[in-house]
Amino acid sequence: MSRREDVYDNEIAPLMTKIIEVAKRAKIPMFATFQYTEPDEEAGFCTTSIPFTNETDEALLRLQRAWDRERRGGQVMLAETRVTNPDGSTHISIRRVT
Repeated sequence: MSRREDVYDNEIAPLMTKIIEVAKRAKIPMFATFQYTEPDEEAGFCTTSIPFTNETDEALLRLQRAWDRERRGGQVMLAETRVTNPDGSTHISIRRVT
């Protein structure tokens, strides 16, 4: 087991378990990914995505697709824009800027 994998398993995973529990309970969409392998090893990732049924779902899916492209070797820079309207509704957009 690599040093990174050991750190992920022993320190990050327990925290992520709690974060996922809280996000699900509060219905907070999230996207997190960790590369737990060393640079000279075949890439290993642990990714968690929790979308919920609102306008954020599409933004999270776009972010996840962009991350998938980046993992395959392309360089991607993303910008997220959040607009809160006077009625309290929110519009979130994520766009590629590179």
